[in-house]
Formats: sequence, C-alpha cells, structure tokens
Amino acid sequence: MKKQNLIAILGLFALFIVAFSSGRVIAPANAQGVVGSVYIMSNSASGNQVIAYSRAPDGTLTWRANYATNGFGITGLTGSNQGGLVLSENGQWLIVVNAGSNDISVFSVSHEGLTLTDRTNSQGTMPISVTVHGDLVYVLNTGGAESIGNIAGFNLNDGRLSPISGSVQPLSGMTAPAQISFNPQGKVLVVTEKSTSKIDTFLVNDAGVASAPNVQASSGGTPFGFDFAPSGTLIVSEAAGGPLGTSAVIATSFCMLGILSYSARNGLLVVPEHDERVLQRIRARWRTGPWIYLGAMLFSFVSPLASFAVYVGALIFLVIQSSFGFRHRHKTGNNF
Repeated sequence: MKKQNLIAILGLFALFIVAFSSGRVIAPANAQGVVGSVYIMSNSASGNQVIAYSRAPDGTLTWRANYATNGFGITGLTGSNQGGLVLSENGQWLIVVNAGSNDISVFSVSHEGLTLTDRTNSQGTMPISVTVHGDLVYVLNTGGAESIGNIAGFNLNDGRLSPISGSVQPLSGMTAPAQISFNPQGKVLVVTEKSTSKIDTFLVNDAGVASAPNVQASSGGTPFGFDFAPSGTLIVSEAAGGPLGTSAVIATSFCMLGILSYSARNGLLVVPEHDERVLQRIRARWRTGPWIYLGAMLFSFVSPLASFAVYVGALIFLVIQSSFGFRHRHKTGNNF
C-alpha cells in the first residue's frame, strides 16, 4: 500500500509544461511497437497546443504531433497547477483548459490522432484544472485580480460540453487554487487552495450538481497536487509556501509522525478508522511508558543490571504485542 501511495504521489508531478510554435505538426508515421500515448500541453499565450507522444513498451516516448486547441494559454502558469488536461475514463475524449482565453477544448482520440470537437466557455476566469467522471466534467477557475475563483460543471455528450444549471460554486475566497478532481466514486469533488492552505470538498448529486463547498484546513501549508489511492484515501502533497526543502506529503499510516491520510466521506475529510486505531494504540503505549521508566529507576537502586533487565523486558513485551496486533489485523482484513 505504501509503495502504491508513493507511486501515486510521484505521478502528480509528471505533467510537463513546454512551449511549441502554433499550428499542427505531425511526425513521420511509425506505429511499430506503440502501446499507448502521452499528452501534454504547451500553455502558450500565442496559441495553446496539445503535444502528443507515442509510448513504446519500454516506456520510451516519441514525439508524434502538435494539435491546436484554438484557445490561448497564459504566461507564468508553469508549475502552479495540476490537471490541466485529462482523458475520459473510456479514453475516447481529451479535455484541455485554455487559461488565457477562459475556455475548454475537447478532442476525440483515435489511432489516427486527435480531432477537435468542441470549445466552450469555462464559466469563470482562468481555468487551470479539469476532471471527468463518466459524462460529468468539472473545471476549476482560479479567478482574477478582483474575482473569486469557482468550479463549474458540464455534461459531456458525443464530444460536446453543455453547462449544468446550478453547478457553479465559489471557492472560499481569493485562494490561488491548484487542482480539482473527483473521488473514485464520482460523488465528491476536491479542490486544493494554496494561498489559504485549505481543502474544499463538494458533494455531487445524481444530476451532477455540486453543493456549496465544505472548507477545511489542510494538515500543513500550501496543499498542492493530490490523488486518490484505490481505497479512496486522499493523498495530498504540500508545498509549504515553496521554499526549498519545506515540502511534505500527507501520506497514509505514518501516525506516529503526526502525518495522517484523509478519506472523503459525505464531503468531509476524515481520518480513516485504521489510523484512529493506530493512534489509540500509540496513546496506550505512551500511558504504559512512564510506569516502565519508574520501575527501571527503582530497580536501579538495587542493581544497574536489574534496571537494564527491566528495559529489555519492556522492549520484548512491546515487540511481541506489536507482532500479535499485526497478525490479528491481517487475519481480520485490516490493511495497516
């Protein structure tokens, strides 16, 4: 589980923002050994583009083509957001934000390449992140110098986006947001706010309409990119304001270090039950610790060897207790 979480976090930083000239350019066709595609975007202020690469079985990437979004990027956005483009779950549609022209482009995906099928207003200012679940699409608009950012929902139907009435919801204020994403079930939207160090959650009803935000403080400073583990646990990276060496990750199960995971339940971020059980065990052992220390001190008046024996015996007891607890949790199906 820890390895999967680490891979998920590393995957958050795989988006590269590069600049290419406008227009569409296609590399010589060579489909031999191709097992997939990788898409990034240029975010160029003179004309945003999707840059497509072919992926070989060994992971090698070969540039294939540039596709104009017919929208514009914006300068100064590099490294400040996550999820600027996203593939639909069936791999049929690629959805891209155009931060400089306040709109969203949709491409159909085929073996021949990408074909632009729609471009629509994002219902806000400076869209920087987009997410999709089934036929629901939500975009995160960062807002302007005098306007609050928001989220806005769309229905995706045959490559075209139509706004969902009542889906536009504000963020907590002037926030400098970073990313928006659905949870795996598509019932909760999560938004990270960098400047306020808050995480917003929105419930999504059966009609695809998002609720008002539930604003919660992040565990640390500057929550940035995030992803969900297969279990539904939310894993958030924290830039802590940006200085070198101050970033962190809200990961799973490191409760003894004060680092906890989140689960999104009914729009609330809560500590998973297994983390709560770990905290209870840690508290119990802290309550036992002073008595062990006191016993060792008393025996030290008798003999240093006796005091040492108390410490060794206590250590063996805790190791056996932890081992038994792990086996018990394994048998009952808990993952911690």
